[in-house]
Amino acid sequence: MLEYIKKLVDKNKWVMYCVSLMIGLAMGIINPLATTHMARNNAGDILVGIISSTYFLFMAIGSVYVYKKQRGRDLRMLMIFALAMAAVSSVIFPLFTNFILWFLLMSLMGTGISLNMVGIQTAMHKVTDSENKALVSGIYSFCFAFGFVLSAVIGPAVYENISWMAFLMGSLGLCIAAFLVYFRLKNLLVIPENDGEKTEEREVFSKITLALLGAFAYGFSETTLVSLYPLFMSRLNYSSVQSGYALGIFIVGSIIGTIPVSYLADRIGRKKCLTLVISVSLIPIVGIMVFDNFIAKMIFSFVAGFTVGPIYPLSLALSVQDLTGKELISGTAFFTFAYGIGSTTGPFLSSVAMRYLGNKYIFSITLLFFVSMLLYMIGESIRLRKKAKNEDLEQYDESLSNGGLIE
Repeated sequence: MLEYIKKLVDKNKWVMYCVSLMIGLAMGIINPLATTHMARNNAGDILVGIISSTYFLFMAIGSVYVYKKQRGRDLRMLMIFALAMAAVSSVIFPLFTNFILWFLLMSLMGTGISLNMVGIQTAMHKVTDSENKALVSGIYSFCFAFGFVLSAVIGPAVYENISWMAFLMGSLGLCIAAFLVYFRLKNLLVIPENDGEKTEEREVFSKITLALLGAFAYGFSETTLVSLYPLFMSRLNYSSVQSGYALGIFIVGSIIGTIPVSYLADRIGRKKCLTLVISVSLIPIVGIMVFDNFIAKMIFSFVAGFTVGPIYPLSLALSVQDLTGKELISGTAFFTFAYGIGSTTGPFLSSVAMRYLGNKYIFSITLLFFVSMLLYMIGESIRLRKKAKNEDLEQYDESLSNGGLIE
């Protein structure tokens, strides 16, 4: 047992978990409080939505930059610079009321977080045994979610008293992450060269299509929830306290579900486990939209968190399990890109659905993506079974042609 636990934290994986915790602390402050700060300084809803989405858009763009421009290089100093850039942008954000400067600062923060995520996740999977990838991803996601929840609870209270102090907390989290990267992750963040062999992007993409769909769907649903769930609840005449409880219980469910589901995935198969959580998650998502009773919404929110939360670590593990060492950076970059695009489009498309279809349709597009993803997984399963059957028939025919029947 001790040997198994050691595999989960050795080779400086515990440092990567700590970095994830610090990034979670920062992100739990940056995006929600940046939105609050802009709204209180008379920014319109559309402008707030555009500037907030910029954060995730540049998170996606940053992942492409690492993949295209940083092969064969040690990402450590770049990550430290990116984290410092994001830290400075965070601490000065509340000092300005200019929309263009807000846009620029959110772009810099999104880019800085992105470079860190790609580097840390690539290094983490490089030093993780194949049989533990889902659980290690689960612990990484658990640390991130715990930090996010902690800052999401403390941050608003601090902001109400001293606005700049809340953003300083996020900045300190990023600075601690930079120190950890500098002092504890030496020689682990080198992106391998291709040695003259061109890695086909289509080949990598085909190996991780399901993981990318999972990353997109999770980013879409997560940011929709964080951005629009309070608005959804307020339009049903619930108080801000009740809205906070509903959002909080979802996040608690996500935290509780992440590690056990990730552990189960390493035992029964990650694709099978992802299919299971996607299937079960459809029930609470529909329940949240259909039932207006507060207790029912709390129960469905918890179950939704328990099933939706593990989608990220399961998809992250799937994004690298079939890749070679040289393809890891491609898989991680594509994964972060898909997550960033999902996070960018989620609040916008869901708000459009709420406006034109009605408030209760908040998760209608999320539901559509989840059903589409489930149908894709079922189709892939059928295709692989047919392929395996055809291969068995070909081997049987070959044995007959070689005299296997006579023997």
